[in-house]
Amino acid sequence: YGSFIGELGGLCQEKNTATILTAIDELRKAGYTIAQEHIRIGFGQVCKLTGLRGRWQQVGMSPTIICDTGHNTGGISYIADQLRGIQADKLHIVIGMVNDKDISGVLSMLPREAVYYFTQASIPRAMPASVMRDKAAEAGLKGDVYDSVPEAYRAALHDSCDDA
Repeated sequence: YGSFIGELGGLCQEKNTATILTAIDELRKAGYTIAQEHIRIGFGQVCKLTGLRGRWQQVGMSPTIICDTGHNTGGISYIADQLRGIQADKLHIVIGMVNDKDISGVLSMLPREAVYYFTQASIPRAMPASVMRDKAAEAGLKGDVYDSVPEAYRAALHDSCDDA
């Protein structure tokens, strides 16, 4: 089922895959016929079939661009583990959060040596980027504020290309 992990890679998806396979075993025990080939095809087309995006999803190769929608300490712990395994001179991280999450807990897990691009999504619950930057500074993270996700992304992409 490596294609599922590859398409929606990441440590979090390994755990999700185990859960799915357990559910399939239970369905088989209940009398459902589920072919291995169908499982393989399903795992290989998770994004297409479900619309699920952004769990350690590689969206660019040069520079490497990873998208992850982790939004709480549980999800961010997986991201932080994976970030530690990346071989790069400098990490550029675009980040925004919503107001009702454990922001301090999330920020405490992120790498201090990265460059941050603080922004907010266009949703009512989004934490203002300037508030995010201030909270991040308390956690030892440094970066600039951007008015939109696309603007932050473009700045990170530009800066990371300058690093190459």
